[in-house]
Amino acid sequence: LALRSGPQRREDLCVALWPDATPELARNSLSAALSALRREMGHDFVCADRFTVSLAPNAFETDVAKFQVAVKENDWAHATQFYRGHFLPSCFEEPLIGVARELEEYARLAFDSLFEQLEAEQRWEEIVIEARRALKLFPNSTSWQLAAMRAHRALFHFEAALEVFKEISNAARRENEPVPDAARHLARQIRREREEHPFMPPELVAPRPTSAENTAPNFPSTWTSFFGRDEEIEEVAKLLRSGERLVTLSGMGGTGKTRLLIEVARRLAPEWPGKIHFVPLAALSNAELFFSNLRDALGLEAAPDLPPLEQLARFLRGQKVLLLLDNFEQLVDGAALSLQTLREKLPDATFLITSRVLL
Repeated sequence: LALRSGPQRREDLCVALWPDATPELARNSLSAALSALRREMGHDFVCADRFTVSLAPNAFETDVAKFQVAVKENDWAHATQFYRGHFLPSCFEEPLIGVARELEEYARLAFDSLFEQLEAEQRWEEIVIEARRALKLFPNSTSWQLAAMRAHRALFHFEAALEVFKEISNAARRENEPVPDAARHLARQIRREREEHPFMPPELVAPRPTSAENTAPNFPSTWTSFFGRDEEIEEVAKLLRSGERLVTLSGMGGTGKTRLLIEVARRLAPEWPGKIHFVPLAALSNAELFFSNLRDALGLEAAPDLPPLEQLARFLRGQKVLLLLDNFEQLVDGAALSLQTLREKLPDATFLITSRVLL
C-alpha cells in the first residue's frame, strides 16, 4: 500500500499477500491485518471501503518514494544517498520481489550517472568515497572500479589505483573470465606514470596516516604547500586543545575554510588522543541523511535493525574522536538539532566544522 499510491482492490491484495489461501481465509486475513495497522498507526491511517484499501495521503513517507523522486529528477547524488541497501530485503515473493529488482536497477543507473557526473567535474576525491560505498552495495561492478582507478590516478594515488586493478583481476579469475582490456590498459598507464614520478612526495603518491591512530580513511590530500596562516592554525588548535568541543570555521565561499580545517587537523594529529575523521557534506542537502552520511564516511556497514544515530553512538562512545564536518551550511536549518543530539550522545567527541553560516 505504501509503494502504490491510490486505492487498491481488496481482491488484488488478497491474491498478492495470501496466494495459497482460500478466498474467505484471505479476506479474513486482510481484515485482521488492517485492524492491526489501525491499532498501531491510528484509525485515520487506513482508508477502506467494501472494495478498496489505501493509506491516508500525506500521512507517511518512504525511502523508496524519495529515491524514486530523486531518480525522476536526475538528482543522482541524492538518489544514491537514499539507496543505503537493498529495498524490501525481506520480500521474496511477487509482486514485491519484482519491485525490489526494478529499484535495484534504478540504483545502478543512479550510481552510473553519478560517477559520470563527478568525472566530468573532476571531483576525484568524491569518486573515491562514493565508489567505496557503491562497491559495498554492488561488489565487482567493473565500470565503477575503473572510475575509482581513474580517480586515484588523478590524485596520484598510484598504489591505491593498482589495488583496485588487483580486485578486478581477482574477480575475473574467480569467474574464469579475462581481465577487461580497459582495466589492463589503464593499469599499464598507471605503472608507467608511477615510474615517471619516483620522487613525488609520499603524501601525493599514497596518503599515509600522520600517526597510526589519527587518520580517517577518506582524509583528503592536498597538492600545494600552505603558507601564511600559522597564527590562525595555532589559534584554532589551541581552542581544541583547551577542551572546546565545538569549533566552527565560518566565512564566505572560497576563503580557504576547508584547507584551514585540514591543516589544523594535521597539526593536531600527532598529539590527538583519538582518531580524526573527515566528513565531506558538500553533496548532502537532505538533513535527514546526516547521520547515515556520517556513518558511511566512517566506513561503517549499515545495520538493518539499528538506526544510524544509535549505530554511531555505539561505535564512537567513549572515544576522544575529532570529527571534521566540512561544508555544513546547507544543513544548518535541518541538522543543527541532529548535531546537538549527537554531541549529547558522544560527550568525549570534538567537532571542527566549516560553514558559511554560523551554527
